[in-house]
Amino acid sequence: RARPSPRPKPRTDLPAEMLVFSVVALAFSTGPTPEPSCKTIAQIASETEDLSTVYAAVGAADPQVAEMLNDPEATLTVFAPLNSAFAALPDGVLATLLMPENQETLTNLLGKHVLSTVVPASAALTLVDEEVMTLADQNIVVNGNGPSGPVTVLPVIVDPDVAAKVVAADIQACNGVIHIVDKVLEYVR
Repeated sequence: RARPSPRPKPRTDLPAEMLVFSVVALAFSTGPTPEPSCKTIAQIASETEDLSTVYAAVGAADPQVAEMLNDPEATLTVFAPLNSAFAALPDGVLATLLMPENQETLTNLLGKHVLSTVVPASAALTLVDEEVMTLADQNIVVNGNGPSGPVTVLPVIVDPDVAAKVVAADIQACNGVIHIVDKVLEYVR
C-alpha cells in the first residue's frame, strides 16, 4: 500500500504583510460583486436622457444635493424637470444658474423640487390645492385633479398661470420616487 504523502507544514516565515494580503485577496475572490437591488434617484437621473439637464444641475449644486439623491437610506420625492423644461427658461437663465458663483441659488432651486417623504402618484391624485413643504423650505401647491389626473404643481418659472404637469409618475428608486414634470418650479428668493 502506498503511504499518503505527508501534509505540508504551514509556512511561518512569511512576513505579516504577505499573510494579510493573502487573507484580503481570499475575501475578494469569492465571486462577482452583486448588483444593487435597486437604483437611487441620482443613478436613475444619470441614466435617463430626458433628465440630463437636471442631472448636470445636481452636479453643479452643493455636493450635499448629490449625496442626498445618492443616499439609499433617504426617503424622497423628486419632481424632476424634463430637459425641455430647462430649455424653455428665458435665454441665459440656465447658464447663469450653472455658474459656480450661483451655486446657492441653484441648490435652493433644486431643493424646491424635492420633498422629504415619498409621495406616490396615487396619494398626489387625492390632493386638492395642497401646500406641501419642500427641502428649500418653501411650499409648492400640488393638485391631483381627481382620480384620472394629471397631477399638477405650482409655482413655476415660465408661464406662471399654467401649472407644471407630471408627465411620468412613480419612477421607483431605492430612496424614493421620481415624478417627471414638464416645467421648472419657481424658487422665490
